[in-house]
Amino acid sequence: MSSSDRLDSWKEIAAHLSRAVRTLQRWEKSEGLPIHRDAPDQPGIVYAYSSELDCWWSQRRLNLEKRERPQPSKVAASGVVMRRPLWL
Repeated sequence: MSSSDRLDSWKEIAAHLSRAVRTLQRWEKSEGLPIHRDAPDQPGIVYAYSSELDCWWSQRRLNLEKRERPQPSKVAASGVVMRRPLWL
């Protein structure tokens, strides 16, 4: 891995994967997103290698995108779309 392959912040990693930082933090805990830390006492300082991320993403992409996709609205027997009420 080269230094040009290294992404040095959550924002850089999020831009590389086209996802929100919070999503990546969740994936690190639940899906094993390959994030590295040099200083365990500073958990916000992270880095990752784009080659590792690309490999990880290619293995999990379909499953993760399927789970992240919004669920369609329910259609009642009358054909009317049932949606949750919007509260102001």
